[in-house]
Amino acid sequence: MHNRYRGLLSACLFMCTTLLFCAAPSHAHIIDQTVLVISLNGTITHTYTKPQLDALAYAIPPTEHYLPLNTPASTWQANTTGHIQGITFDELAPLLNDAWALTVTSPDGNQHQFDSPDLAEKLASLVWVTSASNPVATAPIAPYTVDIEGEAATSTTPLSIWLSWEGIPQLKEEIRRFAQLHDITITMSEVPKISSKLVQTQRGGGTVADVVMVQADYIFELAATGMLQSLDYLQPQTTQTSGNGSFHLFGRQWAIPLYYDSQLIFCNSALFQAAGLDPQAIKTLDDLQQVARTLDAVHPSAHAPLAWNLYSAYWLLPFQMGFGKDRLIEADGSVVVNDTASIAAVDYLMGLVDQGLVSINERDAMLANFIAGKTGMMLSSSYMIPELEKLGIGFETVAFPNNQQLQRPVVPL
Repeated sequence: MHNRYRGLLSACLFMCTTLLFCAAPSHAHIIDQTVLVISLNGTITHTYTKPQLDALAYAIPPTEHYLPLNTPASTWQANTTGHIQGITFDELAPLLNDAWALTVTSPDGNQHQFDSPDLAEKLASLVWVTSASNPVATAPIAPYTVDIEGEAATSTTPLSIWLSWEGIPQLKEEIRRFAQLHDITITMSEVPKISSKLVQTQRGGGTVADVVMVQADYIFELAATGMLQSLDYLQPQTTQTSGNGSFHLFGRQWAIPLYYDSQLIFCNSALFQAAGLDPQAIKTLDDLQQVARTLDAVHPSAHAPLAWNLYSAYWLLPFQMGFGKDRLIEADGSVVVNDTASIAAVDYLMGLVDQGLVSINERDAMLANFIAGKTGMMLSSSYMIPELEKLGIGFETVAFPNNQQLQRPVVPL
């Protein structure tokens, strides 16, 4: 998981939040000094030193959603990926049922106050930045203090979470971190076919976990059976409107996207190097075909130069858009697959199959051939990156190319 997403949803789902708080300058004189003090209704709850905050920091994309309180955004020092280092304030503050005011006092005594009836849901829009590029020369005479007016979440009841599908090791790591930061107990269980278990548990009068990870496919079924709590009260500002709209059914909002994948071309580094090819030179569909032909000529004994999982529900969508389709779902909710763009996309893809440039595989077979060096390229998704890295496979990723004839991108849905 390359980007950090924080926050636990109510009752039945994960939610994604990427909002913020700001940073004290870093310098050698405050190594062991408390640089941040947080209090709730006048009572100190947390104190942090610079090393503690540095250890907690992670990469955060600098966007307009971040609210600098004591370090101007112009002084943030980005890393090589364009991100800054910091930690969102919702992780530093105590867990809250509600909050309505927050006062920040800087070392020089200046104060900034923020009042909002839904402040508790906006704490993630504040970030403590650890990568400011203009560190001061001397230690501050006092730490930054943040006083919150609100209601603490006082329950000590352990939480339970059901996990399934993909990314489980990364999610477990994030959940452990959340539990450690807030000194709470969270029990995690891997549950196959969570949707079925939810329905069975409800019918049998059993106990459902506090938080359940479900695939988007099951939202309709679970909402229709009354298994989900509506999330109409949440208005996330950092998720795409189209993503939120995917879970708007029966006039209610039932889920917030946690993350999404992007389809990519995965290139086998060893095969590309042996053929003298540069993966990043693939810019158009013509480039893709030419690279596939070169790989086929250099490695004729390979299974196929290009492969992907034809059995996936997502395999055709990018090419439909790249060949001229403007929308996947019509205004009346229908899906049209015999239009000109869809037919052109299928003709193109089947032409590659007929030329022996594409091998149609189920996911596991496709991955096995790629790992074994029998496939030079595979069309897959970004979720595959950590799996290949764990296996130590040399690879590069390339964005889906453009359709040079129509000057349209093959959209990586």
